[in-house]
Amino acid sequence: MHNVKLFLYQILRGLACCHRRKVLHRDLKPQNLLINEKGELKLADFGLARAKSVPTKTYSNEVVTLWYRPPDVLLGSSEYSTQIDMWGVGCIFFEMASGRPLFPGSTVEDELHLIFRLLGTPSQETWPGVSSSDEFKNYNFPKYKPQPLINHAPRLDSEGIELITKFLHPQPFLPIKDSDLKAVISFGGLGISVCLHCCLHSGVFLFQTYRLFLYLLSQCDNFFVQLVLRSSLPLEPVGYSY
Repeated sequence: MHNVKLFLYQILRGLACCHRRKVLHRDLKPQNLLINEKGELKLADFGLARAKSVPTKTYSNEVVTLWYRPPDVLLGSSEYSTQIDMWGVGCIFFEMASGRPLFPGSTVEDELHLIFRLLGTPSQETWPGVSSSDEFKNYNFPKYKPQPLINHAPRLDSEGIELITKFLHPQPFLPIKDSDLKAVISFGGLGISVCLHCCLHSGVFLFQTYRLFLYLLSQCDNFFVQLVLRSSLPLEPVGYSY
């Protein structure tokens, strides 16, 4: 698990660099991670990358290799932000820890079945707006109940499972709570502050939520925690000044 932690750290460091520069990778998968003999990891293949400054309604849902594509994008959404990359991180994290892909679907419908079979079929209560999706209604998914992730990744401890659960939240724009932002999860001795739930809509982020992000960064002296915070940092609000 030592290498898993180191590679996860480097993936987040690379994403932090991209997201700070308002770039979404949009095609995170193991094949796009380059590792040399020293164990140094680099993000590669930015052919599908997109600037976050471009209006979200011009984005395409034909991004990210199928196995690493979040459910909202699978359902046809073209409005997304940093969460599209963070879902990919969660899938890669699981694959590193277990040695097998998490959602190896053969079609979009098959991929969604695999996701919902593990995480539970969303409802209007758990994912507001999903019931109005034509794609969701057309597929007519069974009402799957969420399954314990620990059964699928026995090498991960409870903190690792909690962390991967934060990466793999199916709802794309979940309102941030202080408890989400301030939850510090100890994963194998590495302090990881998880704040992967972005309260983002149409590219505009609430001032008070953005201030909370910046406050937590200013109070954090753990470099790894800062990387996780920065890698999930959403769009800077229009007109915001430091």
